[in-house]
Amino acid sequence: RRNLDVEVRRAVEKEKAGAKYFLTQPVYDDKDIESLKYIKSFLSVPILFGVMPLVSYRNANFIRNELPGITIPDWVIDKFSMDMSKEEGEKVGLEIAFEIMEKVKNIADGYYFTIPFNRLSICEALLKKCAPLYEGLEHTLQELGKKYPLFIVSNCQAGYIEVFLKATGFGHYFKGHL
Repeated sequence: RRNLDVEVRRAVEKEKAGAKYFLTQPVYDDKDIESLKYIKSFLSVPILFGVMPLVSYRNANFIRNELPGITIPDWVIDKFSMDMSKEEGEKVGLEIAFEIMEKVKNIADGYYFTIPFNRLSICEALLKKCAPLYEGLEHTLQELGKKYPLFIVSNCQAGYIEVFLKATGFGHYFKGHL
């Protein structure tokens, strides 16, 4: 646990230096979940868990072999087959993502999503499953909208804002987006 204790020490130092939250790498492995639970016990700031649905056997193996810091266990790889269609792969990837989100729901203070290959259908499925995003968000938008014209400005790829607005039903609160 020596390396884990080094990570705890670094996280605590970052919090003392002013960190307001932490973002994890995408999480798939139970050992990583337990490590993050341990680290969280030393912190008072939120930890947002990374969720990146995998979309194919090839994608899962690429992440496993080429991205340091992300552990893809065998059980995840085994859920995919090399001959799956795009739709089947996305469905399996989302099922895995939802399973992991269920496992970490008592540890995570929230989630952030990394959407592979600009697949907006995955983004929409995640938003629908995870809504409401924040308790009181809709009420806040209603109240702000009474006093101010609301816009969304983002540097995200084309399509994501539209998917967010459609999946949440919040489109009517905003005058536009860039």
